[in-house]
Amino acid sequence: MASLSSGNYHLEFDIHPIADPLHDGWHTYSIRLRNNSTGEEVTLLPTSGNPLYLNCSIMPEIPLLCSGIQKIVEEGGKLTFQPMDDKDFTLNVCADKGGVAVQLTCDSWVSYIDLGWPSGVPVEKQKLLEFTQQLTTQYSVIVD
Repeated sequence: MASLSSGNYHLEFDIHPIADPLHDGWHTYSIRLRNNSTGEEVTLLPTSGNPLYLNCSIMPEIPLLCSGIQKIVEEGGKLTFQPMDDKDFTLNVCADKGGVAVQLTCDSWVSYIDLGWPSGVPVEKQKLLEFTQQLTTQYSVIVD
């Protein structure tokens, strides 16, 4: 699991292999957000009734996401990422005042819960690079 924290806000992103050969070239994932000061948390739910999928063969999404984040950390700019399958979430990463602002939104989340990520959270560059390394490592284990 890859985790990212900033102040009271915590994000967990976990990817899982799919044993069914029918779904070869795909893996599932889960995302959970938490406010450590209030204990409130929410887990991403699929918008289509299907499992949450990311591609790992035609357009490997985890490597694309991680390389995009690394580019923002190194060069600045902005990245917007949505899974190609059902676009169940949107992740925006933007260079911001010597750090990086991370925003993660999804239609299935209750908007009144203060989880930080839907409105944007400033994150240290090093923590974001560690997050991408965790995701890359987990992805490598699944696809190898």
